Amino acid sequence: GHTLIIEAMDGQMTWDGQAILQEFPSSFMAEDIVSAHYHELQEPIDKAETHRPIHGLDLDLPFGVRVRVNRWAKHLDVLIAMRPQVGGQDGHCGNLNLDASDDTLELISDRMNLRVSAQDSLFPV
Repeated sequence: GHTLIIEAMDGQMTWDGQAILQEFPSSFMAEDIVSAHYHELQEPIDKAETHRPIHGLDLDLPFGVRVRVNRWAKHLDVLIAMRPQVGGQDGHCGNLNLDASDDTLELISDRMNLRVSAQDSLFPV
């Protein structure tokens, strides 16, 4: 497997431990796994953010997953978009069945464990 790390502006972006996207704007591609474009965005993910320029990263990943990241001085805002997965899916944002009434915290927690296991965590525990 590969590891893509995106940190706030006080950090860096790496692919398998190697620094990438060090220039602004810039692009990065790795095999058929990831296409990344680091550029200025017109609108922030969090509309309350008024700082400019908006340093944005657009990622295209396998299975139609698209990720947009706003890199700020000390934090990130992230938006993940994906198409429905074969066999269905479920998660913190619901099950993508177009029925918002079954996407309450209580009903989601009835269907699944809302805690990420240490084994599946992307962050140090």
